[in-house]
Amino acid sequence: MKDVAEDRLKSVPVWVAAAPTVEQRNTDPDRQMVADVAKAGGGAMVDGPYAAALARVIPQPDLQEVRYEQLGLFGDRNNYYTKLSHWIFMGIFATLISAEWILRKVAGLV
Repeated sequence: MKDVAEDRLKSVPVWVAAAPTVEQRNTDPDRQMVADVAKAGGGAMVDGPYAAALARVIPQPDLQEVRYEQLGLFGDRNNYYTKLSHWIFMGIFATLISAEWILRKVAGLV
């Protein structure tokens, strides 16, 4: 019987390469097919050196800027009335919470 300690592991490196796709194999574009696709989409096809001419006919979207502003009682943090209203609301809140707590204690509803 063979001793297990004498056996040695052997490894064999294996490389797996994926087969190239159609796009990877043919890097030359089919100009007629590209022109047909562009025409079907309502576009145009030009060579690289003429891209500036194509850029002139690309429609520019009408961009609008939307700005939201908060107006009202708490709109301006540095306004005297904003600070005053904060203190008034805090006082009302503290009074209501205290009143509830006192009523619960009197009624025995911890």
